Amino acid sequence: LLSCVAKTMPRGERKSGGKRRVGLVGSSGGGTATLSRSAEDFLGQIRTHLLHFGVELVDVCFLSCTKGLDMAGPFCPATLWSCEARQAMPLRTGTLKDLNRAVRETDKRIAKAIEEGRIDALIVISCDPEGANQSSAKAAARSGIPVVGTGGTSIGKLMNMGANFASSYGGSVATTSRSKALSYAVGLAKYWGLPLLNSASATKPLSFHSLLDGCLPAFLTAAIFMALLRRVHLLGDLLVFSIGESGWLASLGHYSVRGLPGVVLGVACHQLSVSFGEIELIASLVAGGFLSSTEPATGKVVCGVFGGFLVSETGSHNTMGCF
Repeated sequence: LLSCVAKTMPRGERKSGGKRRVGLVGSSGGGTATLSRSAEDFLGQIRTHLLHFGVELVDVCFLSCTKGLDMAGPFCPATLWSCEARQAMPLRTGTLKDLNRAVRETDKRIAKAIEEGRIDALIVISCDPEGANQSSAKAAARSGIPVVGTGGTSIGKLMNMGANFASSYGGSVATTSRSKALSYAVGLAKYWGLPLLNSASATKPLSFHSLLDGCLPAFLTAAIFMALLRRVHLLGDLLVFSIGESGWLASLGHYSVRGLPGVVLGVACHQLSVSFGEIELIASLVAGGFLSSTEPATGKVVCGVFGGFLVSETGSHNTMGCF
């Protein structure tokens, strides 16, 4: 669960009027790069969750790399993302070595916006406070604006610089794009005391017709596999040798059928929760695992449906119930 530390701060809008504005600096680091999400999807999720609290993402300096930066070389392909018309857009593409200067220039622009009061908070994602993101890091520490983010090493360096962290923080490994985006938005909302303005429902009704369609490939595969096993068994009878019920072929057929309830619970969980990605899959597998040793298939399916409902409900209330 995300533990957000609320601090005393004026609530509502900025002193100068309008929505609160947030800048973002960082990179795909070592954890974000390993997720099956694009930088565009990740930055879009951050923008969407901030808007749920009436907060705007106004400037971005985000370097995405095809590999984890702890393993990438200077000639590894990368993309620098910036912000145009409140939308994250790719600014330049090249190698890490080629983009180094552009990253520093974009970071200086964000630092200037912080010093001029045009940015009210900063999101840091596996940034480089002593290198490419030095300007924005120093500006944030001097101005005392709230900072949220992930990336264990960079967070430690920012704390030593005196940055004002608005919420809990952590590494980028073993997290998802959605969970990180939620943590940034909720952390700033807690700090400023902002209410949730609007949020799309994270739950949708369970449709048994769609559920059966989603499970159909697995059921067809199991049926074909069982039919082939019968043919092999009949062939064994014709050739005057026996394949007993306790044989390994019979065991294969037994386990292929027993695995079908797990497929149903995974599809049911995915159908109930709208867009929780890896979280819903893990929840369904854990929920089904509680009854994996039992013979009745009904219990496994019920656990899968309950897992999807639990993930969607906790996520829709922004409590970060990603178990």
